[in-house]
Amino acid sequence: MALSYVCNLKVPVASTWAVSNSFNLQQTQSGGTGPFASLALLLADAKSLYESLWGGTLSYTQTVNGSFIDIAITYTGLATDPTTDAVNGYDLVSFSAIDDASTFFSAAWLSTTICEDNGLCPTCPPSVNPDDATDCPDCYSDEVPFCDTPISILGLADSTQYTFSIIDQATGMTYTYTATTDANGQADLATADFPTGLFTPYNGPFTITINDANGDPVVLTYGYVNYSCVEVTITNSTDYTP
Repeated sequence: MALSYVCNLKVPVASTWAVSNSFNLQQTQSGGTGPFASLALLLADAKSLYESLWGGTLSYTQTVNGSFIDIAITYTGLATDPTTDAVNGYDLVSFSAIDDASTFFSAAWLSTTICEDNGLCPTCPPSVNPDDATDCPDCYSDEVPFCDTPISILGLADSTQYTFSIIDQATGMTYTYTATTDANGQADLATADFPTGLFTPYNGPFTITINDANGDPVVLTYGYVNYSCVEVTITNSTDYTP
């Protein structure tokens, strides 16, 4: 069953929405609505449309991150399971907002129910806010091939400076590194800036925590889970090109 969904839309702050439209894609149907005089009216129409088709409650929050607006859409408590609804095009696939320049900004609908039913979501305690991602007590696990530089951290605000604390669990040594994310919210930790031989399969694993410019801890959200740290393991590379 699919009775709850999330959809994370990202639109530029610079976009205008005076004559905007939306586009909804299901597995076997699609359709657009509009025009709308503002982004707020576009989102309000989406809420009305989805709730009229499948029931439940659709809500959303808007957060400005650098040059983008992150729109987190949560759709819960559906009365009708879209995966079995042939009349309305079966399962939800994606939602798009179309600005005045006719640029599509799209995001996939992700079913939290299907994720949980198939054992694809980590087992973690309930979040303080059940409409948001689940708070997990463990670090996010990442494997980086030996000699692969840099170590990349995804899911941060774009064009923003962060401070990274890297703890080598083998020695207990802590290294501090400052990096600024690119336009996609990716921060690269250049291994060449650290002591030679640090990032090898014989050291680590490495626990990475992140603080923003105010010194506040940063939470990374991957899928439906909030992580307070990343655990990086350096692996032996098996790729060979003759």
